[in-house]
Amino acid sequence: MNETPASVVSPPRSTGRHRVWKFARLNLAGAAGPWLEEHARFLGPVVLLTVLAGLPLFQFKEMSGHDSLAYLPRFVEFWENLKHGVIVPRWAPDLGAGYGEPTFNFNPPLLYYLGALFHWAGFTFIASENLAIFAFLVLAGLGMYALAADVFGRHGGLVAATAYVFAPFLQSRRYVSHALADFAAFPFIPLALWGVSRAVSKRSTMHLLIGAAAVCGLMLSSISVAVIVFPALGLCLLWLAWSERSLDGLLRGAGCLALGLALSAFFWIPALRETAFVHIARREERLDYHDHFLYVQQLIFGHWGYGLSVRGSGDGLSFALGPVHLILTAAAAVLLRPIWRTDRRAGVLVASFLALTVGSVFMMTGASLFVWDAIGALHPLQFPWRFLSFVAASTAFACGAPFLLLRGEREPAARWLMVALIAAIFLLNFRHAVPQSFLTITDADYAPGTIASKGLAATASEFEPIDVRQFPSKQASEPLSVLTGVANYSQTKKTAVGHTFVVAVGEPAQIRMNTFYFPGWKLYVDDTQRPIDHGNQNGLMDFSLTQGTHVVRFAFLNTPTRTWSTRVSMAALLLLFLIPAAEFGIPRLLRRLGLHAPDIAARGRALRVAK
Repeated sequence: MNETPASVVSPPRSTGRHRVWKFARLNLAGAAGPWLEEHARFLGPVVLLTVLAGLPLFQFKEMSGHDSLAYLPRFVEFWENLKHGVIVPRWAPDLGAGYGEPTFNFNPPLLYYLGALFHWAGFTFIASENLAIFAFLVLAGLGMYALAADVFGRHGGLVAATAYVFAPFLQSRRYVSHALADFAAFPFIPLALWGVSRAVSKRSTMHLLIGAAAVCGLMLSSISVAVIVFPALGLCLLWLAWSERSLDGLLRGAGCLALGLALSAFFWIPALRETAFVHIARREERLDYHDHFLYVQQLIFGHWGYGLSVRGSGDGLSFALGPVHLILTAAAAVLLRPIWRTDRRAGVLVASFLALTVGSVFMMTGASLFVWDAIGALHPLQFPWRFLSFVAASTAFACGAPFLLLRGEREPAARWLMVALIAAIFLLNFRHAVPQSFLTITDADYAPGTIASKGLAATASEFEPIDVRQFPSKQASEPLSVLTGVANYSQTKKTAVGHTFVVAVGEPAQIRMNTFYFPGWKLYVDDTQRPIDHGNQNGLMDFSLTQGTHVVRFAFLNTPTRTWSTRVSMAALLLLFLIPAAEFGIPRLLRRLGLHAPDIAARGRALRVAK
């Protein structure tokens, strides 16, 4: 048997699929490699500090808080949708006492997707909720480190990250209010600012993609926080582009924001366009923004508490920014001129953040009442102090500013100052990183059937369909009710977004589907679409059947708005992959073919001359 020596065996030729994969594989890891190598020593402490800030989460118990009981039903209902193959959930079948609500058409889904991922991995819903909170906390620390380290250096980045994960407002939203949707948005504030600023100044495709993904994450986490942060992103973009006199940078930054909005369009476009079909006004009726303005002294002094926001200055929870945050923000303002002379981009960002901080403080006080009264888009925010979402990020960023002036020979002083500031932030704020108590509930208390039978609430009824003029007097114990005539039925299929029945009608019957109508519900009788009568005061779905046996199917489908917004997001997702492929993949392919851009241009000129 003849064998070819191993030393001369040709390597196996790549299959077509392998070549396509190598072409499609982006060089982003190579671009991130040097950054990771440079910052590796500091990323470990960032994660360690977030672990300390999130220690109570690892008890895997439900924490007390203002909105603690609102999220578990949503996690369960979201999972029920995913379990039945609904990739973009919009309907919660067991809420509304079993009559259903379009909760996820209006609640940003990112928190629930992440929780579902942990539940799929085997954790309980309560543990999954806590792990999702911790994941967002880690991402918040890393995002602030990336932004601040890019501007002030690694020491400043670590201090800023510490200031962010221990920011009193973040702790309050996590352990006092249990406002998980707002909390989920906090990582994307620094990441979006980092991506947009670098897309302008560095012309970086990687940062453009990071910024777009962060803007998308912001929109899919909390519309309230997005309404506050998005104008700040736009103003920062304008200031940066103006400072560099760069139209190209302005267009790249604007493209970054537009791509992020397009990626999240599948959620926010239907959420905005379809609010007319629910009782969204109940949100403002329950909590009026007039009652929740702050006084400036509350940002400086504040007793830590677990109470509620009330009219006046006697709130039961603290809105103080923290002494270290205040001192270092003031230091950043004092040092603005030397910072500007040392690094113009850093000066522009610090000045922008300081100006936006002052503007945000103004929007939290009663002096801005005329603005709130004039701009209806602000009313759903309910709490003017929600502008602390941006202030928490901007003051944490400012905590890293002094380190820009402590580079080179002054680096030993920077290390000692870093240690001192981290210790001060930790000691002053660690005691607040704990809930008031833990609740004695389990997943069994929130099974789908229990949510329906006990009428467990996940909202303030603001997502009840508009046709529900009077809520039914009892829970939906049966899926169908025979109003007139004679009919019997058996249910052959039930999912989160559909029901199928076989109905035997003895004499013509009027039947009611005990589910609230909302645009998207369709009725099919013997595979023929039939109109739905939902004009009754309960907003339920009525239909009539003739004598005989019929197959009745209800399906919750997309409206044209949902369909087209999803297509916009899919096109944006494709573009998200095509942009780096064009930058990294095509040049690599040309090099493998022995072609280079200058060679191609030269050949084109030669051909034109020959002609």
